[in-house]
Amino acid sequence: MAALVSKIVQRSDRIRAKRLLELLKPHLSGRTLDVGCWNGDITQHLEPGSIGIDVAMPPKPATPVTLFDGKNIPFGDREFDTVLCSTALHHAEDQDSLVEEMKRVGKRVVILEDDVDGLLHRLSVIWLHKIGGPMAGIPFYSAGFRSSQEWRELFSKHGLKVVFYRRYPGIQSGWPLLRHHLFVLEPT
Repeated sequence: MAALVSKIVQRSDRIRAKRLLELLKPHLSGRTLDVGCWNGDITQHLEPGSIGIDVAMPPKPATPVTLFDGKNIPFGDREFDTVLCSTALHHAEDQDSLVEEMKRVGKRVVILEDDVDGLLHRLSVIWLHKIGGPMAGIPFYSAGFRSSQEWRELFSKHGLKVVFYRRYPGIQSGWPLLRHHLFVLEPT
């Protein structure tokens, strides 16, 4: 049974990564830091010199993954052209510290987050994470989810302005109610 679940999760991850790349590639340039990269399915398709970091080591990473504590990014100031955080910021225990660190190490920050702007979408996101989180061994904090306006307020608080925004339909196969917000941010 565990082998079947593993195969389902791996297939779902590949489909999700392909959809993510289509959405994100136009906004990623140069050397990129992929924060919360999990298994590196996205990282492996980025520009040479790009690096993936996560708080946990995935069982079968597609590319090398650097571990970090979820708050302090172990790289120098403005070391990356782009910092990507794709559907991972809501997992951070300290979102303020992580946003500040992403701003510090990157010239541009690209964030894709789950859409919880309506009750149905919020319930869908929470249900998906309650099911999928334990299967993937990923922590789940229901308080980590924010509305699009709450994300904007967090980014503004840290001196980041939204230079591009778009809401996208879901990228998770088999979960039609899941939508996402894409924020492209630059320091003010």
